Amino acid sequence: MIIPSTPNLLVEKAWLDIISESYDILKHMSKYNKNGIGITLVSFLWKIESEILEAISYTVDNRLKILNKIDKESNLTYRLFYVMLLNEIISPGRYTVITEKFKEFGNLLGGLIKNSKK
Repeated sequence: MIIPSTPNLLVEKAWLDIISESYDILKHMSKYNKNGIGITLVSFLWKIESEILEAISYTVDNRLKILNKIDKESNLTYRLFYVMLLNEIISPGRYTVITEKFKEFGNLLGGLIKNSKK
């Protein structure tokens, strides 16, 4: 059994913060947007969550590949929030909050990727 290290737990916590904020955003969306872009957002969030858990449990060889995939998918999810801002589905204030959470997650994930390359 592989015991998650502190960097893994920090990445997991940062992602859970994004999920929490995302669900708060979804709670305030109109029914029309929840059934459209909201469903897409939820599927992205949980797909990345399952990959984070997978990366934590893998050995170093497989972990780097999964971490790079998580990086690409989290960037796509971040862009989805930008589209939501442009279409006035979320407020600029909400966008600022979620942007900060993505920056924190990206920094932690980048550090984990860098350490996995060693």
